[in-house]
Amino acid sequence: MVSVDEDLRVSAARAGYLGVAAVPLVLDLTRRARQAQAGRPPGDADWSGVAGFVRERLDPETDIHAGADYRRHLAGVLTERALRAATADALDRARTSAADDEAGW
Repeated sequence: MVSVDEDLRVSAARAGYLGVAAVPLVLDLTRRARQAQAGRPPGDADWSGVAGFVRERLDPETDIHAGADYRRHLAGVLTERALRAATADALDRARTSAADDEAGW
């Protein structure tokens, strides 16, 4: 989940994880997402730092389906993809809302 403010900067970012901890886990990624956006145009964040943060926070177990390292790696890759997509959606919603406001809708 990503929300943006009036300046099209991330105001909130969270992600949920299953299968990479003893219980389902939700991480607040807001601070890291803001750092990823710093000095860049809206929508052009460098999500690799956020993915690294996520990998550090997870302690998955190895089982017959996947090893711990693979689960950790996959969680980072999917976090980058999800944040990129969620940010694009949030930016689209914010821009559409601003255009509707200007049109008086």
